[in-house]
This record gives sequence, structure tokens and C-alpha cells, in this order.
Amino acid sequence: MCDAPSSSWLTGDPHFADLDGADNDPTTYEDNDYRLSADSPCIDSGMNEDWMWAAVDIDDNPRIWGGGVDMGAYEFGSFPFEITGVVEAGGTQLTWNSRPGDTYTIWSSSDPYAGKKEWSEEETMAAQGETTTWIDPETTSTCKFYRIELK
Repeated sequence: MCDAPSSSWLTGDPHFADLDGADNDPTTYEDNDYRLSADSPCIDSGMNEDWMWAAVDIDDNPRIWGGGVDMGAYEFGSFPFEITGVVEAGGTQLTWNSRPGDTYTIWSSSDPYAGKKEWSEEETMAAQGETTTWIDPETTSTCKFYRIELK
């Protein structure tokens, strides 16, 4: 299914994690794992649309992960992202769960429903460990919305 990213029709083995499940029977779907393996050619070969920055996969994890959209119902390597703290004292401070080695871009907008062009890039930074904290240096804004994106 997935060895020709330049084509709209893909053929070949998608390298699912466990196509026939623990019982080794592909017709018993309850235990089959259709997540992608690390070597799957379907990783980052899906169509990436502007609206997907807020979309989630079937496990409710971020749809765009690691640079692109995967083909299929699950996004490979994605994990539940959560902003774990927002503090407003001398500038807004955001804290979120992160993974060492990841890089994040912080975006802001005065209108959360605006198109992607209405968001301003604040900063790109490396993860600080299991959690990452960023402080907005601007302290004069009365209404500002934030978006954090994995690079």
C-alpha cells in the first residue's frame, strides 16, 4: 500500500505493527494492531492539509507528528500532548509534557479561529526533558492564544 509517495495510489506492505494479532489470526480483528512499524513507508506519506494542525488520530494523539501526516488511522510515534500549566505573572508561562530530543515551535494569535496565516511564530526551542516551559516576553497583550507545534 505504501511504497510510492509521489502517487495517489500506493502499493506494497504498509508494515503494520501486528497484522494478525496475538492469536495469529488476521480475521479476528479485536487483537490486530494496525499501527505502523518504524520501517513503514506510510510514515509521513499522507496528505498534509492546513486544518490538520489541530487534528488527532484514532487514539486521540496529534495527527501531524514528526513533520508530516502518516497514512492510516494512527500517527506513528505520536503521544498524548498536554499543556500542563499556564501561569500569568510577568508574562504568560506555558508548560507542557515533552520528550527529550524533540523541538517545538510556539505560535500565538489574537484570534484562535483565524487561518494559519494569522498565527505568529514566537520561538522555536528544544525540549527541556519530560516537561518544557516557555515564557512569553510580551506582557502588554490583553488577549492572546497559543499553539505549540512539534518540529
